[in-house]
Amino acid sequence: MTDIRKRYRKTIGINNILEDLFGVITNRKKSTIFKIEMVWSKALDKKIAQNCKPIRFSKGILFVSIPNPVWKNELLFFRKDLIERINSELRGQIIKEIIFQ
Repeated sequence: MTDIRKRYRKTIGINNILEDLFGVITNRKKSTIFKIEMVWSKALDKKIAQNCKPIRFSKGILFVSIPNPVWKNELLFFRKDLIERINSELRGQIIKEIIFQ
């Protein structure tokens, strides 16, 4: 009988799980990378938005995943324009630099 009580004490209530889940979602919505992901396809051309994706943001630097070196080379020429477009969609000077990976 005591084994059953111990087992049920270790289980987590559904309300705790839901609180944790909503906490993660709420924190994600407040994060800068989430905001960048939301405006990514609006701010950039369709082909660029489909082939490249933001992966991390830290201290004003946006890290973007690039599928191949050709895209990376092409986007290096348009770096400042991309920063301006994304910042205008975000309505602020959030991104200072983009690093393509």
